[in-house]
Amino acid sequence: MTTRRHLRRIIKARKKFAKRIHRIVRGQQRRAEFLQQNDDRLRTIRRIEDERIRNQRGRIDSSIAARRQRLETNYVKGDATRKEKLYRAEQRTDERIRDYRNRQDARIGKHRSKINLRRLRFTQRAFRYYDRLQRAIIKRLTDIEADSSNLLQKKQIRYGILLFSLFVTLIVCLIFSLRRKVEEEPEIIDEIPLMAFFEQFEPKEYDTLEMTEEEYLWQVLYKHFDGNETAVLGVMCNLKAESEFKAANLENYNNKIWDVDDDTYLEEINGKFISRDDFLESRYQEFTNGYRNKEHQWVNLDGGYGYAQYTAYDKKEMLYNYAEEWFARGGPGEKYRFNIADPKMQANFVVYLLESEKYKKMDEKIRKAPTIPDACYIWLKKYEVPKDPYKDNYYTLSFKRAAAAEEIRDFCTKGGTVNVNRPAAEESADEEASEE
Repeated sequence: MTTRRHLRRIIKARKKFAKRIHRIVRGQQRRAEFLQQNDDRLRTIRRIEDERIRNQRGRIDSSIAARRQRLETNYVKGDATRKEKLYRAEQRTDERIRDYRNRQDARIGKHRSKINLRRLRFTQRAFRYYDRLQRAIIKRLTDIEADSSNLLQKKQIRYGILLFSLFVTLIVCLIFSLRRKVEEEPEIIDEIPLMAFFEQFEPKEYDTLEMTEEEYLWQVLYKHFDGNETAVLGVMCNLKAESEFKAANLENYNNKIWDVDDDTYLEEINGKFISRDDFLESRYQEFTNGYRNKEHQWVNLDGGYGYAQYTAYDKKEMLYNYAEEWFARGGPGEKYRFNIADPKMQANFVVYLLESEKYKKMDEKIRKAPTIPDACYIWLKKYEVPKDPYKDNYYTLSFKRAAAAEEIRDFCTKGGTVNVNRPAAEESADEEASEE
């Protein structure tokens, strides 16, 4: 009963805070509308003032032009004194117009400065109010979450004690039954397989791979490429360079700056200690999060993850969604717990990306690649696009990654051989670069 009452209090408090947040958003909208109306009013005032100045200047200019025309007409009859009076009158008129214009500009500038100052004060006051209100809401939500977590922990403890007592009772009953059975038939029962009995009640592990990750990845890609070993090795050489065929591999740079190993990071993701938003977070433009170091190299802070070290926000989101569908009801892993680094799931995710509409053309080019370095080059140029350490359009890097092809094939085929053909010139690389 107490738990229900606390839950109702939490739900009521959340609704209350949602209403307050809605009022804050509405206040921001009203403030934006007020600023827009103020800007429209200023534009109207400026337009009216400018039109009045133009009309007045037109009347004054026409009067001066008429005076000049009369002066030129009566030049012969007029004397020097009259002409001097006309010139002085013209100068006084021009000076009066200049003074009027200066006063008018000063008045408009003063009005604009008052409006800007009023807008600045309103903005500062609104931000202070919103910031104070947001801190109060966050503090209240934190207290509510702490109360709910404490209630949940107490409930879990009660359930744990109940399950432990049931488990102890089961063990005691089992021991007494086995003891009675041994006393009745001592010559038949020599050893009781207790561990085998309890193993059938243990939950199944989500990692059910009965071979190495490298071998399973080979089988999935081999089936996808219809037995084309050149295409398979072209993809696997790049994945080896990226993650060493470790589905739980976090980018080494992030291991250092976050002070966390791959296993701990995986447990925090699977246990929801790292939320979905934190896993996908990207605070910089173009779905990347990083900075330029002193050597003008791009340092990524998002944390590349998985076989292909997925770093961009959209690819990490596709990986997370694919994992949720994989372990959801009706998915291939519905009997197991959620695991973002499940080798089967990530291997099939690589094929899912290759079959997607965005990389369909790249998949066709990899299938048609004549050599393994060419397949590596297509993957580098069309999909990964990493920093080129040799600055030769990924030509040297593709050869360097393709050098691991023999080792990969020998391991995955248990002693087979591979013919790693090398292109004679840079024609294939130049052709792919021109297509890009």
